[in-house]
Amino acid sequence: MNMIINIFAAPGEVFASLKEKPRFLIAWLLIALFGGLTQYFYFSGVDVGWYFEEQLLANPNTTQDQAEQVVRFMTSIPQGGLAIGIAIFAVIATLVVFLIQALYFKIASLITKDGLRYKHMLALVSWSSMPVLLTSLASIVKLLTSDVSLMPQTDINPLSFWGLLGLEPLGTGALDSIVMNTDPLAIWSLILLIFGYKVMSGKDWGTAAIVALIPTAVTYSLAFLF
Repeated sequence: MNMIINIFAAPGEVFASLKEKPRFLIAWLLIALFGGLTQYFYFSGVDVGWYFEEQLLANPNTTQDQAEQVVRFMTSIPQGGLAIGIAIFAVIATLVVFLIQALYFKIASLITKDGLRYKHMLALVSWSSMPVLLTSLASIVKLLTSDVSLMPQTDINPLSFWGLLGLEPLGTGALDSIVMNTDPLAIWSLILLIFGYKVMSGKDWGTAAIVALIPTAVTYSLAFLF
């Protein structure tokens, strides 16, 4: 509980503690579970037929007949079971993403020779992502207090810059989706990642920033190109 509080109030103490004794399970599970709950509450209330039709027809390569076949199949599944299945998938996907992120930082660790183990990297990416937990909580509150039936998935997060500024989506591409779902808490997590890597590895701010920002830069670059 102290670590959960201090990651927001005194992150330096948390990362120094993690360097001595890397622990990640609590942060890992909290973020994954609340992310899964967000998806559960969304798909429990959304009009499933409308949702999948919108998603499929957004792809110019999908015909009306193909969309109708998929919609018929998805609407034949009990909505509660569909929501649980998607929530479980979201939990697993979150855990897998953390494993991949930690692997990237472990490779960086081998290159920079900072002596950190894979468990250190799991602790780093898990605890630096704790602000995302607040995003999930805000999203759950919105889903429980709003009409979800025709709510686009991009509107789930009330803290996104698009939501805060009251702007409309510009398109349906990957870059647009990334930007629409970015919020101040996501930026806070990125800053914590840089700071945490600096504390745990002993590197200077410049090196820590380069190492931590490379995955984000690659993601945005690929989204922009393709």
